[in-house]
Amino acid sequence: MRIVVAIRRVVDYAVKVRVKPDKTGVETHNVKMSMNPFCELALEEALRRSLGWRRKSWRLVLVLPNVSTH
Repeated sequence: MRIVVAIRRVVDYAVKVRVKPDKTGVETHNVKMSMNPFCELALEEALRRSLGWRRKSWRLVLVLPNVSTH
């Protein structure tokens, strides 16, 4: 059996979220990011379920925002 777990980065829960001055989103530059807590639970559950399998196949999918370099 194969397991696919999607992991998403979000702003850390302990950080005060700031809205951008133009009100188009939240400020993410120089802000501490962490794994989404629900993704963390999904990863733990996938690990727990795969403990008894002889053959293990893992795929982690990281969901990251597009970062422009220009």
